[in-house]
Amino acid sequence: MNRILFPFWALLGMVVCAQAQSALRWDNKIIELQPGPTEKTARADFNFTNAGQQPVTIDRVRSSCGCTTASLDKKTYQPGEKGHITAVFTIGSRKGTQAKSISVNVRGENPATLLTLVTHLGEPIKLEPSLVFWRSGEAPHAKTISVKLPSGIRLTRVVSSDSNFATKLEPVGENYRITITPGGTAQKATAVLNIQGLTRSNEPRTFQAYAQVKGQ
Repeated sequence: MNRILFPFWALLGMVVCAQAQSALRWDNKIIELQPGPTEKTARADFNFTNAGQQPVTIDRVRSSCGCTTASLDKKTYQPGEKGHITAVFTIGSRKGTQAKSISVNVRGENPATLLTLVTHLGEPIKLEPSLVFWRSGEAPHAKTISVKLPSGIRLTRVVSSDSNFATKLEPVGENYRITITPGGTAQKATAVLNIQGLTRSNEPRTFQAYAQVKGQ
């Protein structure tokens, strides 16, 4: 009886080992990116190899949020075959460090493999201050906003949403200065200052600052 069962359990062990060896071998499960200030997306390829002796099928890839997509060109990979999962993170107005996970479900394997895309986003523009204001009845003298830009963006003009505030844009070295002068301070007023610029590839960029006449 034992001589009959032994080959069966040995065979079962070999199958389990083969299944364990069929897992995908990843070059990196964590990828960090630092996109430039003009980039709209961050893209990373998670490369892998089927290091086992059997075909491997990826049933599903799923990202942790709607701002990140994950895709692969096909589902089944033969022994020794290489592939990749492409992750694309939409930057939008997000800032700081963003970590997005992608779960990869391989048929016959549990739990899912987790991949992580870490994107380090800097401030696209630094305004000091971002709001200038005058008290009601204050002398309408000019005030300034210093603009510090990352490389690759140049400013072209500033448009005020309220004609009561006159604006002037001047380059200062590699940065800029915006001078704002109210026509008067007798009435409360608020203006959005649309700071317009272009990237090296002439794509438009708009940033915002604010000017205000406050009450006493």
